Amino acid sequence: GLQSHTLVSEPFMACLPDSHALAGLRRLQVRQLAGERMVLFSRQVSPDYHQQIWQICQSEGFTPDLHHEVRHWLSVLSLVSLRQGVSLVPACLQRVGFPGLAFVPIQGRHPQSQMQAMWHPGHVQPLVESLLAHLRDSVGRLGQQP
Repeated sequence: GLQSHTLVSEPFMACLPDSHALAGLRRLQVRQLAGERMVLFSRQVSPDYHQQIWQICQSEGFTPDLHHEVRHWLSVLSLVSLRQGVSLVPACLQRVGFPGLAFVPIQGRHPQSQMQAMWHPGHVQPLVESLLAHLRDSVGRLGQQP
């Protein structure tokens, strides 16, 4: 009974400690992460993200070696920067400016990370339309930043 609108659809990227052997690559194949300890977004917090990353790894021939499952994307970045593992994260996280990290695009066609606005259709439509316009504008400005 909900309506939705996709605000952002972007690729996942490999997130590695900046000292990692793969950190200097222009692109990598996800299968190059096989055997690496992984830090993932919690299945309880976001089953969709967790499942997408799991499926990306399995489509490349391996099951993630899950070492840490956390509740926030910034926790993923923090643990990777502390060399506690590697991860696959939405491309937008490279803008955070967290030290000690390298973000490497992944090769191949994989599911995209999506941010969606969702609302109940019975709520006041002018308010929903105003909020959606604001979100589209905000997301558009983020996409224009270096």
